[in-house]
Amino acid sequence: MPNTFSGKNVLVTGATSGIGKATGLRFLELGAKVQVTFLGRNKEVLEQIFEQHKHTGRVFTTVADLSRVEACDTSVSEAFDKMGGLDILVNNAGILIARGKNVLTTTVDEFEQTMNTNLRAPFFLIQSAAKRMQRGSVIVNVGSLAGTRTIPNLTSYSVSKAALESLTKCAALELADRGIRVNSINPATVMTEIFKRSGMSDEMCDSYVKENAKLHPLGRVGQPEDCAAMITFIASDGASWMTGQVP
Repeated sequence: MPNTFSGKNVLVTGATSGIGKATGLRFLELGAKVQVTFLGRNKEVLEQIFEQHKHTGRVFTTVADLSRVEACDTSVSEAFDKMGGLDILVNNAGILIARGKNVLTTTVDEFEQTMNTNLRAPFFLIQSAAKRMQRGSVIVNVGSLAGTRTIPNLTSYSVSKAALESLTKCAALELADRGIRVNSINPATVMTEIFKRSGMSDEMCDSYVKENAKLHPLGRVGQPEDCAAMITFIASDGASWMTGQVP
């Protein structure tokens, strides 16, 4: 898809690592004039991304904690100001903090932190962006297989991703008359830092990845670049008749 996104402005959340970072870089590769705002919490990492790509004149960074609802509108406004518009929003930011917790043991704080980042932030980012986006714009949410399949002891995360899938379908219908497409990807296990951030040791991560690789027909877990390729396709003109879908 060479130059598929030429002239487009893209905002990717959770872009300091994993799927978000890979997606932002993928958009840069595919569009000669595409501008990308990498949004995340880690200022140091964002600065490194900017330094590596500042020569292109097409990379911007924004630091924000999207679990704070007011940061959602501010971040969208900042992206619009920096790039002069917004054509594609990728809601990738997400957390997994209550691994091993079920409906009986999840605390109020763990539940609220998960919902604030994984569901509330995408909701209000969509609301803020869609009010200003033009026809032909695209929103892509990053869900999880955990939202479509029951996974014990991953309750709050699974609930947040199931709700994100519903949000995708609702927003697709409600924004269709504005010409804005909304879709989601629901990947299975992808090799990112989210597992270590959830408290898993290196040994636990290795074991988890090996076991999940056996469950996949292709015999391997996903890589961030696999998801980035899916996201950029969904956001491209090649998927212009696709909305409300959660592949």
